[in-house]
Amino acid sequence: MSQPIRNILPILAAILAMGIILSAGCVSEKPAGATPTTPSEDTLTFYTEQFPPYNYLENGTLKGMSVNLLEAITEKTGRTVTREKIHLVPWTEAYQAGLTRNNTVLLSTARLPERENFFKWAGPIDSYSMVLFARPDRHINLTGPENLAKYRIGVIRDAAGMRQMLKLGVNESQLAIETNASILITKLQNGEIDLWAYPEPTGRYLTGQQTGDPYMFEIVYTLSPLDLWYAFSRDVPDSTVQSYQQALDALKTDKGSGDITPYEQIAARYIR
Repeated sequence: MSQPIRNILPILAAILAMGIILSAGCVSEKPAGATPTTPSEDTLTFYTEQFPPYNYLENGTLKGMSVNLLEAITEKTGRTVTREKIHLVPWTEAYQAGLTRNNTVLLSTARLPERENFFKWAGPIDSYSMVLFARPDRHINLTGPENLAKYRIGVIRDAAGMRQMLKLGVNESQLAIETNASILITKLQNGEIDLWAYPEPTGRYLTGQQTGDPYMFEIVYTLSPLDLWYAFSRDVPDSTVQSYQQALDALKTDKGSGDITPYEQIAARYIR
């Protein structure tokens, strides 16, 4: 080998080594300002509770107005959600999942002012009223929230009933806070609590299941109505939430045969 070629080989080797090092650096390091991957609608996880007539398990099948409506909404968006992707758990567990886990959706959720910034919203699904149930033999007569001070009231943790009681000025020490409605039904039967704050149709349904008599308790007070919505965790893209809202709006306005909307058809199966 000639002397000039021998002299240039070390230089070529150094250039090659430098290129390898630079290439490796480009592969291993993220570009400045890189952001995490945006969650996909396909990976949404849905949580709900036993809350008839909106979402509930009956004879091993998940059903309800919110469930059927969700299927119709996602069919319109091109990503149909199967019922296997909807997890039925106690409300407190569902609510905490929506607050702490990414890419989650809660159904059905009362849209309260104190919850407004915790979620992104699509809805409303429907409206309902929270009531106070009591045993008829107690002869409880409530003319206003100022009468609540002497009563022990059963509520579900993190649920709208608990929020409404506190807003009415009820002291938290008056509340019997549980995670399961069946416990509160038993406590009301046994006289361990005086009142039970729960939506009327849901309370009647669950009382009937547990005692055989849906009208075992009487309604002694009705609170202001609330709207139910689909609540998305804050990381879900706005475009996904908007697609749900647009699909729901279309279900409420597009009339088919019989001059009835798909929303009205679904609601008629569950709301009497």
